[in-house]
This record gives sequence, structure tokens and C-alpha cells, in this order.
Amino acid sequence: MKILQTIVLILLYGTLYSQIQTFTFEYITEDDDRLWDAVETEDGYFYLVGHIAKPESDKYKGLVIKISPDGQLIDERIIDIPNRAYDIYGILQDTLGSIILCGKSSDTTPEMYHTNLELRRINYDLETMDSSTYLTAEDKKIGLMGKSFGYNNDLLIVGGLSFETPPYLNAFIYRLNNNLDSLRFHQFSIGSIGHQIKQLNDTTYWCVGWFSGYLYATFDTMFNLIEYAIVPGLLAQAYGLKWDSDSSFFMAGEWDGGPDDDLGMIRQFHPLDTTGHIFNSWGTEGIYDYPAPNGAIDFQNKDSVFVGAISPFQPFLWSDYPSDYVILQTDSLLNIRWEKFYGEGEYYYELMKVLATKDGGCLLAGTRYNYNGGIKERDIFIVKLNSEGLLVGTNENRAIEMHEALVFPNPGSDYLKVRIAAQHKQNAFELYDISGMRVLSQQISGKWGEVNTTFLKTGTYIYKIYNKDGLYESGKWVKQ
Repeated sequence: MKILQTIVLILLYGTLYSQIQTFTFEYITEDDDRLWDAVETEDGYFYLVGHIAKPESDKYKGLVIKISPDGQLIDERIIDIPNRAYDIYGILQDTLGSIILCGKSSDTTPEMYHTNLELRRINYDLETMDSSTYLTAEDKKIGLMGKSFGYNNDLLIVGGLSFETPPYLNAFIYRLNNNLDSLRFHQFSIGSIGHQIKQLNDTTYWCVGWFSGYLYATFDTMFNLIEYAIVPGLLAQAYGLKWDSDSSFFMAGEWDGGPDDDLGMIRQFHPLDTTGHIFNSWGTEGIYDYPAPNGAIDFQNKDSVFVGAISPFQPFLWSDYPSDYVILQTDSLLNIRWEKFYGEGEYYYELMKVLATKDGGCLLAGTRYNYNGGIKERDIFIVKLNSEGLLVGTNENRAIEMHEALVFPNPGSDYLKVRIAAQHKQNAFELYDISGMRVLSQQISGKWGEVNTTFLKTGTYIYKIYNKDGLYESGKWVKQ
């Protein structure tokens, strides 16, 4: 019987990956649904985690969703911890057939800070197999957490503990065995470790984080600092990292070296030695491109690296303007091949995780918020793309649109800016009034351009962006 089951699984796997599935998936409720993380299991199913809560409520409940390789809802679980707010920040594929959820629970009374680390192992049917709870501190809250497996399948957790008095953040490292038993906890006096930790050998752990500056750091088995190096390229916040060997990795983060905060990417060939690294940045002057906070970079093949961002990003909980999921692909030397934008209408899209899928495509996992809806509630929104960043064979009434050019601000006044995808080098921009008369024409070279509109009357205009290589975008622009 086991042999027959194995043969069926192999045949199913081959069928699933003989072609790349693309889809959009929406999880819509009347509650505020927040997604933090996603994983793909060996059978091609996707598991999504986060929280669900009544709008403007602090009583979060853990949320786990299972969807099929073609984007159908298979199952869901809402996990309520009585009298506690429970949020699931991370998910890890454990042994075959099981998944580990990494989260936190906290008091729902604002002035209280009793925060617990919550770990839970579930099976593929979303049933709890075992769980553990650890009090981190009575006066601190856990921020976003990083997680990985170390030697002997130990579970490694890193992050920051926040509180109201200086220094406001304390970095921490937690090591547990695979039975979710605590082995070692260490809290630092300052800093916040990013979402990344790796065990390099029997005696050394590696992290990236903020300790009076953004650093790579190594620690011994007692988590005492051994050595550190400054992260190169003015890259802040390691929002995505993927190792391609025991010593080299790709990393994405927020780059502070330009006129605006943009997306920065590093390929580094040694955990600490920064003399041999590759750096590239991407973004647009006047717009805030922000890396997906819980996993901005991923790949199955290191010559096809997917990097994701939010554009434009608003650093507040509730946005009042539209944004897009941004996805770009680079080669192994961080040369950008193409860029796509996914968004639609009056929604703020918040991309949280980019997941390179086993079929060669990628999954964009996050939320969207209708900022004109009058209710502060988000819905989980997933886009599964092929290897070229495209949605193919999906319903014509899809809930999102792909773009290769953006116009902002919209509405605007004395100027507008045009964002062009990386693959288009020379482009024409034209603006028409409501009678169809062309009132403006301008050539745009490269990824962005600014257009002077001071001489135009207030009203609604139609823009067209095109080139000889097949780019064609059109839409409305309003001058106030």
C-alpha cells in the first residue's frame, strides 16, 4: 500500500509541475485579515498564516489557510487563545507531513506587556500535533520574528523585544529542539535582529540585525558575540535573505543611498567578509519602494531571483492612496531582467512575502485594503505568477491588473511622474483631454520621468504610454 501511495504521489507531482499554474486568490471576510508568511509543501499546496480580528480590535486570533496548487481554498483554521491576542508571524516546513507555526500571544489590555512566544506543530490537515508557550518578558512585546532550522533540526528564533522606555528595543535569540523544548534564550541590551539566522557550524551562529548600525554578526553557542561586520551598500533591514551555499547568500532590504528609500539587493560570498560582494538598487525618485517585510527575495534557481516590494509604500498602518505589488527578476549577478506591477483601483496592496515556487514561478502573498471603503479592514490577497511574472489562463474578471507603467500622483497638480518597468528603455508619454485632443507629448528614457503639467486646466485627462517593443498602457489622470 505504501508503494502504491508513493507512485500516486509521484504521478500527481509530475502532473502538477508539467505546467506552471497561475491564479489569484482572495480571502475576504468582514474582519481584518492580516497575512504574514507563506510556505509551499512538497505536494505543491500553499499554507498561509497571520491573524484575523474584528475591525479596530486588539483581540487577534491566529489564522492558517491551506490552498491548492491552482489557488482553491482547501481548509482554514482560526485559533483562539482565550483572553489573549494571538498572531502567527512565521511558518516552517518541518518533517514530511508537518508544519511549525511561530507566533506570539499578548495581553489585550494596552498598558500590559505580558508577551509569550507561541510555537505550534500542525499536520497538513491543520490539526495541532503539539505546542509550547514561553514567557519572554513581562514588560516587553515581540516584534516580527525570524526563524530557521539549525543542526539536529533545532528551531532558531530571532527578533526584537520592544517596550516604552529607552533603549526601546532588545534583540533576542531563542534555540529550541524539534520537540519545541527550550534549550537557550539570550536577550541583548540593545538592538534588533532582523529576520535572518543561520547556524554555520557546531559552534557558530550567524545573524543580521541592528546594533547601533546594521551588522552581520556571529555568536557562540551561548550567544555571546564573536565577530561582526557592517552591512555594505547602505542596506538597512534585511527583509529577505536566501542562502545559495553554506557561505554565500542573496539579500534584499531598504536602501538609503539614493534621494528616496528604494530597494537594495546584495549577493555576498562570505558571511562576514564584505570585500567581495555584488550590489544593485532599484526604485524611482519621488516614490517610496519598500521591500516585502517578511521575505522580499527568493529563488529555486539562483539565475532566476525574484524580488518583491510595495510601491508606493506608506509607513502608516492605514494608507489613504493606492499601491501595487512590485515583482522583478534578476540573474545571479543581480542584473534586472524584467519588472511587473500588480494592482487595481482604490486599493492599497501590502506585499508581505515573495515565495519562489517549485514549478519555476513565484507567489506574491499579502493583503489589500480599500481605503475608500470606510472600514479599517484588510483582506488576504495572493497572486501566483509564472516564471515571466505573468498571469496566464485566468478568468477575464480577475481581481487585479498587471501593469508595466505607473502614473503618480493621481490626482496631481503641477506635475506627474511616470514609472516604467525595467525592460522598457525608450518610451513615449501622451496626454489627451476629454475631447480626444492631444495636449502633451514627451519622450521618457529609463525607468522614470517627470512631466510638467502647470499649464493644463483642472479636469480629467487620458494618458497613453507606449513604445515599439509592445508596451501600451492607458488610463485616467486627474489634475486638481
